[in-house]
Amino acid sequence: MKWRFVSRDLKPANVLFEGTQGCDRIDWATVNLFDLWVKVGDLGLSRIMPVKDVTLTQAGTPAYWAPEVPHRFYGLSADIYCIGMMTFELMKKRLPYPLDFYQGD
Repeated sequence: MKWRFVSRDLKPANVLFEGTQGCDRIDWATVNLFDLWVKVGDLGLSRIMPVKDVTLTQAGTPAYWAPEVPHRFYGLSADIYCIGMMTFELMKKRLPYPLDFYQGD
């Protein structure tokens, strides 16, 4: 059986970058992206689960939830959705929906 790591709380605040040269500060104007390590922080909500399994609890930051998370039936695809949300936010400098959308009002 294959197992996968599911973060369940991917968001920009939990994605960390480290330079391979050990520098304290990354100069984004001149950095070679292949010289960076990307790390995921805040693993308190993460799980290791079988590939085809799903989790049945809501977890994470609502603004980055996949549509299936409120229904409590999701798996690794929810993390992939979070990456898409972060990519959108990086490109547009905003979330794709107004914040009240995520609060269910």
